[in-house]
Amino acid sequence: MIRNYAFESLLTSSQSASSVGLGELKVMVWLVDRYRDYPWGGNVLNFTFDITMNVQPKRVAWQAYVVCKMMDGWTYIAFRLVEDSSNASIVFLYTLLIENAVVYHIPKVGQ
Repeated sequence: MIRNYAFESLLTSSQSASSVGLGELKVMVWLVDRYRDYPWGGNVLNFTFDITMNVQPKRVAWQAYVVCKMMDGWTYIAFRLVEDSSNASIVFLYTLLIENAVVYHIPKVGQ
């Protein structure tokens, strides 16, 4: 049984970076969270976002968690799908998820 399923991206100023540094971002997207674990940081935002779940369009609830100025000055942002999707096929535009988060005022890097 899958406990959690998430993926991450490092948004850096270097094309060959294997970690994040000062002023850069680590973004995680949690798609399955069967045991109600939560990302680092505080829940700073609740929002809805359109995805395709099991071949059907659906507006779903998300939470955003942020920790600014981690370790070496980088920022951690996690998006957590609220609904249990452990048995679902999910399709969404990752860039739109990030753009929506920016529109909804997730704290800026370094604040």
